[in-house]
Amino acid sequence: MSQDPRLLGTLQYRILAAVSFLQPDRSHGLEIQRLLKERTGRAPTAEAVYVSLDRMERKGLLSSGQSEPAPVKGGRRRRVYRLTEDGARARHEMDATVAALQAETPSGQPGPA
Repeated sequence: MSQDPRLLGTLQYRILAAVSFLQPDRSHGLEIQRLLKERTGRAPTAEAVYVSLDRMERKGLLSSGQSEPAPVKGGRRRRVYRLTEDGARARHEMDATVAALQAETPSGQPGPA
C-alpha cells in the first residue's frame, strides 16, 4: 500500500512553510536551516534538511532550480526550492489540520493523551 505523498512529518511541514516564506532566490538549504533555527529555536542538521528537500522533490511537493550566482567575487549558484501546486495544497491541508486541532483544544491546554 502506497503512502499519500502529501502526508508530512514535522520537519517536512516546517520546510514547506519556510520555502513558502522565503524569497525564491533565498530558499536554499542553509537559509531554510537558518530560518527554522531562528523561528523555532531548534536547528535541524543540514543533512536532515537536504534529505527532506530531496524526498519532497521526489514526491512532487517541491521543485528546484539554480539561483543566480552570489553577487560577490567567485559567488556560486545555489539550488533553490519552490512549492509546487501539490506542495501548496499539502501545506494548506496541514495548516487547516493544525488550526482545527487548536480550535478543539482550550488555549494553553494540552490535548488528550
